Amino acid sequence: MAWIIPLAGILGATGVAIGAVGTHALHLGARAMMQFDIALDYQIWHTLALLAVAQLIRFDPAIRAYKIAAILFAIGVVCFSGSLYGVAISGIQGITNFTPIGGSMLILGWILLVIGGVQTALSFPKRR
Repeated sequence: MAWIIPLAGILGATGVAIGAVGTHALHLGARAMMQFDIALDYQIWHTLALLAVAQLIRFDPAIRAYKIAAILFAIGVVCFSGSLYGVAISGIQGITNFTPIGGSMLILGWILLVIGGVQTALSFPKRR
């Protein structure tokens, strides 16, 4: 799972760059700007979640739910934020077909964090 921190760095850097472009270079209408902002918010928040998951994996590498959560967050950001960026910039509504898929992956990633947290809590006293 060595890819998680570099990916979080890439997502964080591109999030800042995309935010700057959206603010300074793109001239989007109100609806498109709202979609763009939502995509950016989800990208940045889930970048931070990836960093947290990387630390959870280091703390308890035996918990598979953390590893799957990282994968779901990564794919979810690409599908969710990517599709919203696409529709905001191009106006092609068909791109949003990927938005609910990405959103579902993000939700499942959070659910897997809950599962992993419970597994860690249940196994932690046994390791003392």
